[in-house]
Amino acid sequence: EAQASHPRLASVAAACTLVLCALNQRRAEVTTCNSGSCVALMASAASAEPILLSKCHRVQDSATERARVEASGCRVAHAADESGLPCGPLLVWPGGHETARCIGSLGKGSRAQLPLPSCATVPLPPGEVELLLGSASVLDEIHVSSALALLRRAPSAQMAAQLLVEAVA
Repeated sequence: EAQASHPRLASVAAACTLVLCALNQRRAEVTTCNSGSCVALMASAASAEPILLSKCHRVQDSATERARVEASGCRVAHAADESGLPCGPLLVWPGGHETARCIGSLGKGSRAQLPLPSCATVPLPPGEVELLLGSASVLDEIHVSSALALLRRAPSAQMAAQLLVEAVA
């Protein structure tokens, strides 16, 4: 319906992703659920490197997702440039999405699209933790350590988000 009333959207292939972390302080654990191209990281003084809490759903980077998509009868391939040569990341066809997991889709969907998130629960390390949640595209543009440094010096979550957006713009 949205596409019929907005002709400019008729050729758009876009999907909506989601990442959620729930902290259980009494059980000292964090549960993360994600669907699509999004990331959740946990950093603490107890760990030198941030811990990846989310699962990668990009078909370019996940053999498991590629296999799932192909088993559904869809194709995984690169888009073609003006000359017909493969270009860009691997995508799911029909649709041309970089991930087949999403909570909603605008444009050409496919039978491989799955709104079911990946979920996992991990123990919290001792001491304070920092969670970084967002679009995987943001961390394509800035190194995790740089993003965490920006967030640590921000006086509020709103300012942290603004600094991160400005850093990747």
